[in-house]
Amino acid sequence: CKYQKLPFLYLGLPLEANPRLKKTCQPILDKCKARLASWKWKLLSFGGRLMLIKSVLSNLPTYYLSLFKLPSSVAKAFDKIRANFLWGGSNLKKKVLLVSWTEATKSKASGGLGIRRIQEVNDCLLAKWWWRFGVEDNSLWKKVICSRYPPIGGRWYPFSVDFGICSKMWCAILKVSHSNSQLFNIFLNNSKLIVGNGDKIHFWTDTWVGNLSFKSAFPRLFSLSIE
Repeated sequence: CKYQKLPFLYLGLPLEANPRLKKTCQPILDKCKARLASWKWKLLSFGGRLMLIKSVLSNLPTYYLSLFKLPSSVAKAFDKIRANFLWGGSNLKKKVLLVSWTEATKSKASGGLGIRRIQEVNDCLLAKWWWRFGVEDNSLWKKVICSRYPPIGGRWYPFSVDFGICSKMWCAILKVSHSNSQLFNIFLNNSKLIVGNGDKIHFWTDTWVGNLSFKSAFPRLFSLSIE
């Protein structure tokens, strides 16, 4: 058997590498550039380039983005590659953009081209772990997380963790709730809670009836209940 030193790749993902460093994410950019090099971009129409961006380039980093938070510098570099290719340039040469990338990444209903923004895709893929934490009680990964961070126990959401003792990967997943409050509110507003024996859902602090927790709706009763 071969033995290696950390960090190294396992199933295509880096182990013990710092995802905040650009060099950790560099293989993603290299893969996109290599994929573009195999296409004769001059022979593709605008519609062909747009289809290639949506079906290939935007999906190449999905596996990586589902676990690691992409640094903003890498996200900008990835968007630059896609923008240059869209407007008929190579990924190595600067190209004058006919329409701003912000406009191009809007939905078609809003007048854009429907290209997904890489940072929004990253946040949504990481937010999926919030939902999985609430429903996959018997999964090995959740048991490991709950063993490492006992305060969250068997709760339905994983956010009550001290970031100072949190691993880089798990911290990045939780911090999306702070950096993208709109996404966090969507998650909360679309989560339906059913009270059982009180292990996962707290009677007073969780929002399980209406839009307010009982702690917020009846502060006087709550203050009496904790005495």
